[in-house]
Formats: sequence, C-alpha cells, structure tokens
Amino acid sequence: GLLPFRMYQSTVEADILLQKSKNDTFYDNREVNEKFDVIISNPPFSVDFDAETKKTLGINFLFADKKNSENLFIERYYQLLKPKGRMSIVLPESVFDTTENKYIRLFLFKFFNVKAVVSLPQVTFEPHTGTKTSLLFAQKKTDKEIAEWQRLWEQFGREWAELVTRVGNYNKVYTEGADRNKFPSIKDATPTLERQHITRFLKDYIVENDKELTTLELLTKYKAEIEELSKFDKNLVHAFGYYNSWWVFGEVAQQLNYDFFMAEVENVGYKRTTRNVKTMPNDLYDIEHAPQTIDRQRIRDMHREEADILRGQLLIIQERKETLDAKLLKAQNGTKERLKKDVDKCLVEMDKIQSKMLEKEKIQAQKEAIILKYYTEIKGIWTIKPAFYDRTDVEMLAHFQSEGLLARWASDDAVLRKTQQIKLLDVMRKEVSWA
Repeated sequence: GLLPFRMYQSTVEADILLQKSKNDTFYDNREVNEKFDVIISNPPFSVDFDAETKKTLGINFLFADKKNSENLFIERYYQLLKPKGRMSIVLPESVFDTTENKYIRLFLFKFFNVKAVVSLPQVTFEPHTGTKTSLLFAQKKTDKEIAEWQRLWEQFGREWAELVTRVGNYNKVYTEGADRNKFPSIKDATPTLERQHITRFLKDYIVENDKELTTLELLTKYKAEIEELSKFDKNLVHAFGYYNSWWVFGEVAQQLNYDFFMAEVENVGYKRTTRNVKTMPNDLYDIEHAPQTIDRQRIRDMHREEADILRGQLLIIQERKETLDAKLLKAQNGTKERLKKDVDKCLVEMDKIQSKMLEKEKIQAQKEAIILKYYTEIKGIWTIKPAFYDRTDVEMLAHFQSEGLLARWASDDAVLRKTQQIKLLDVMRKEVSWA
C-alpha cells in the first residue's frame, strides 16, 4: 500500500490509475497520484514494514523516519486524492493529542481542511485490539489554499525568528550586562518597544498584572517560557523550517481559523467479547428498515406465485377426491369405510389449502395497504413518502422488522435523515459541509 506508484502492476482499471503520478511542489516535489475523489480507510497501526517497502519510504514520504505507519498512510491519502477530495479514516486517538504525533497534525492542517473528529469508545474494536480510536473526516485543500497556508507559515516563521533574536539580545543586555550597542536589532529600542517585543513573543503567557513589570522583571519571570519558545523543532525542520511550530501555528491558525465538528460516542451498536457479541445502542446511526424504494410489482408477483402453488395443490387434491368418489360408488361394503376416510382426509386438506389461500389474500391486501400508506409512485417507482423519509414512524418500521409483513423487504442501510437530528450521522449531515 505504500510502494511507489510506478510499482503498481495490474489490468484492473483502478490499479492502472494508481500507476499514474506527478511531482507536487508543495510536497517537497514528491510524487502524488491525485486520481481519487474519496478515500475510506482503516489503515494499519504501528506495523513493521517489509524490506521492499522500507527501501522506498524515504523517496515517497516526508516523514519516512517516523515509526507510526498510520501517519504514512495519511500521507499516502494526500497523494491519492484530487484537490477537494474527501477522506474518512479510523485513527488511534494518540494522533490527535500526543506530542509525538504533532508533526502529522501539522501536516493535516497544512494539506487538509479538517471537517470532523469523532471519538469512538474503547470497545469498538475489541477483543481484537483495545486501542482507543477516532474517526477523522477531512477534505484535501486546493493548491491555492495550500499556498496561502505556506505563505502565512513563512511570514510568521520569520517574525518568530526575529523575535527570538531580539528577546535573546534583551536577555544578554539585562541579565548578563552586555553592551546594547553590539546588537543592531535592539540598539535603538525604547522601553515601550522592548515590552512590545517581549509580550508579542510570549503571547498567551502574558497576564494583566504583567503591564506593571519592567523589561528585566518580564525576562526574569518568564525565563523558562522564553527558553522553551526559543527552541525550534529539530525533527520538523525538513518539512516546516527552523521555527518553533507551536508559536507559528498559533498565528497561522488565527488567520485561517474555521470551525470543525467534534463528538464523542459512547455506544456503537455492539460490544464484542471473545465469546459473543452483545447488542447495544448505536449512537452513530439508525438502520432504515423501511427501504427508500419498494418493488410493489415483485411483491404482487411473489403473491401470485405462492397462490398458483396453492391452487395447484388444491387441484391435485380435488382430482384425487373425484377419483375416490368414483371408486366409492362402485365399492363393496368392505372397502367403503376406508374410501370414506380417504375422502374425508381430502376434504380436510382442501379446507386447509383454501384457508391458506384466503389468509394469503388477506395478507396481500394488508401489504398493499401498507405500501399505499407509506409509499407513492414516482415515474413508475414506488418511493417512500416525504412525511416518512426520516424513519421515525414506529408503526411503519414495525412492518419491516422481525415478524412484520414486509420484513422480507427490509433495508439494512443507514438512515440519512433530512429533517430530524437523532443520531450522530444526522447531526453531521447538517453541521458538516463539503464545499
């Protein structure tokens, strides 16, 4: 799955598409494919690569030296998607909240617009793994969007670098007694400008009471914070430059600020154990049960076929009875009793079949009534009526569940509700937009 595109060989159309590639200037001139609109995936977490894959990782991926395989697959999805292409993937929750994975979060924000993050319960993939996972929904940026992100990154990166120099020089002057005139960047700085430089560098660390502090007092109070902010991320230099990524990203995020949907799910419809699967509530989505469209003619045809079978059975028994009746007229006393019993059996069987036929007709009439109540014919197709589209009518759903008359035609697709928001999927369809 992570091999160079040129190494894919197949006669299948999708795999032929995978062989195509071009160089992406925003992606360190590495190869991208950009032939796919949607990617849905559960990539392997923290797996070891085979020797053949290891040989080519450094050529194909920005972060080939990182150990988390799932993050390389995020890069691969970027390579595969067209601009504006959509991605929905399962990831370990550590991707979203650990320092170790900061680099891939920066990658995501640079190359994607995050649309939603849905935290799943611990039981989702048990007993196979207890890894806590989340669903990530994101849309690949256009070249224009990536270029704007990069422009802002460089702009604020340069500002950070200038502030690092100035604040470092202030430290030398005020805490080490260095000669101010030896530092051109601060030689002519007024006390007001000094404070502006230091407070800008410290950003959110500064509190209201700091307004009364002198330059020396600020430098002394925030010595540890200044040291930390002055460091650049050595392991991110090749991808994001010699900058403190936390400081720079904070500024870029303010300029390109947008909302995205976040949710935490408690139940996913089941709880797996090594012995069995226990049914649980499902916070993610509901099942339709009542299908979007129903084949009314097929239901009629099946009824007709079943009725024909019963009529055929009835005809056979009627013919047998007629034969027995004829024999009974000619029979001697010794066989009449046996023949009468056989005739009576025929009558009982005929009565049962006729009762079945009447019951079938009754049930078919009920099916027709149900269809007419909940469906309407549109261009020859019987389609669910708008009033019942959200599948919240309990009586309608009962007809398609377990012992319902239309259970045979039940749908197991997820409900895509238009108006009511009941499950997470309903809420996301309203709150998350794909431009």
